[in-house]
Amino acid sequence: MRFPNALKAVKKLFIAEIISIAAALVAVTSAILLAIPNTGLTGAGLALGGAIAMIAVFVLQLIAMIQGGKDAEGFRTALWVTLIAIAVSITSAVLQSIEATKGLTILISVMNAFVSVAGVLVIYIVLQTIAGLAKSLKDNELADKGNRLATYIVLLFAISILLGLVPSFFYKTQLPDFVTVLFTIFGIVAAVIELLIYINVLIFLRRAIRTLKK
Repeated sequence: MRFPNALKAVKKLFIAEIISIAAALVAVTSAILLAIPNTGLTGAGLALGGAIAMIAVFVLQLIAMIQGGKDAEGFRTALWVTLIAIAVSITSAVLQSIEATKGLTILISVMNAFVSVAGVLVIYIVLQTIAGLAKSLKDNELADKGNRLATYIVLLFAISILLGLVPSFFYKTQLPDFVTVLFTIFGIVAAVIELLIYINVLIFLRRAIRTLKK
């Protein structure tokens, strides 16, 4: 086994991906419930549960990056990006909790979008890093799949982020009911896209675990 630390990292990322899928499912369910009358409280509760799950994902990712960084530089780069994303996420949460800054909706939305972009970048770097390790182990099929998947994920996440960001620019505008419903649909579609991405990454990580055991 040439990359034992990378193997440990990928195993943790695999678990984190499973949690991410669960959180994405919760996000879709929450968005649907929030759009249905008299189910807002349940939807809000699910949203809180999803947020807690994503904190667990962040912790697992941090541990994985630290371990994987002992075998590959890409994991260390991903670690720094993750730390920056966490800092921005905390700042966004603080701004939303302070009365004087609650009106900074666009800034907060941009910060949240940055966190999403950073998450995409982390996945991209990790996939490229694993692809490089797979190539070193002569698994060219996995290496090619990792490179293709990294490109697809950037495109899909870009669409997802745009869909989620559009409503924030109309927060001061009185919108017709059908537009509000449309924005809710945007949120659901964005969550579904993220779910599909997580599933594809999960499949790739599972295959990568087998390769790294060699």
